[in-house]
Amino acid sequence: MTAADWSAAIGLVLAVLAVGVVLVGTAIGIHHLRNESRVRLSRKAAVKAAVEGSAVLHMSRRLTAEYKTVASHSSPIDFHYSVALKSKRSLERFKFADWMVDCVQDDSGRIAPRITAIRHADSAYSEYEKAYSAVWAKRNSYPAPKDLDDKGQAAFLARLEAKYRSEKAARPATGGKCRFVATYTSPAGNNHYERSGELSINQIAQILEI
Repeated sequence: MTAADWSAAIGLVLAVLAVGVVLVGTAIGIHHLRNESRVRLSRKAAVKAAVEGSAVLHMSRRLTAEYKTVASHSSPIDFHYSVALKSKRSLERFKFADWMVDCVQDDSGRIAPRITAIRHADSAYSEYEKAYSAVWAKRNSYPAPKDLDDKGQAAFLARLEAKYRSEKAARPATGGKCRFVATYTSPAGNNHYERSGELSINQIAQILEI
């Protein structure tokens, strides 16, 4: 073989070796990526399991369940009362404020328990909120997952806090009112007049002295 032939042969061998190195490097890279993907999936599953089994969520969920039992007996009041009068003049002279008070007092058997339940739920929420916050404040006193690496521990705390905050019960709707309407409609139905008003839950409580 001539010097030129030897040079060409050596160049071909070197090219084949370079391709082999690239292929081996690519295979190693793919294997590494697959391993990283498996690690991430394994870590994600471990973090999820650790969060669901944490003492923080166990205690916060128990508090929420207990509070919701109390709150389930409470809802805003919204009662309507109406009266139809026989003339426009009688509507104008109608003692509307006195009638509103009479309606509330006559319906006290239905209204008073609802106000009591609303107040109880509101008070219970204040206690629930304090206890719920205390659970998170003491989070570092609970055992941390031992089978998680540093990234897993960081992911655990982030996911735990997100779960803890998202599962907190909302403050209950504690308001309410009673609505009142006195009306007069002409015999032919051409003219309609009315007087309306409402009482807040605090005003109602004052009337019922509760």
